[in-house]
Amino acid sequence: MPADRGRVTAVANIFAVARETPRLWFLGKVMPEIPRLIEIVDTFGTTLDWLVLGRGEVSAPYKGLKNQRVGEEKAVYETLSAQERAVIAAMRELSEKRRAGLLALLTER
Repeated sequence: MPADRGRVTAVANIFAVARETPRLWFLGKVMPEIPRLIEIVDTFGTTLDWLVLGRGEVSAPYKGLKNQRVGEEKAVYETLSAQERAVIAAMRELSEKRRAGLLALLTER
């Protein structure tokens, strides 16, 4: 159980969601929405077929993860810092117009 708790926490941190969300994903009680599935696919370098149906192959950098679980020490991804997670969480609460304004502000040179 503690290993599962670490896996849930790692996924929650990566995607800036509450720990309950990935816990429900792993239990198969809730399926992530399509935009989140695409984010998961992009983050872990896989395909929707592999993620949803278990068909196909994982991209080259992740092939060694076949027997490894998310959140274990040897994972090849980086997690977001607490500050980055806070920014993402706050941004998700904004309207589309405000998100666009924030993005414009952040990308000004």
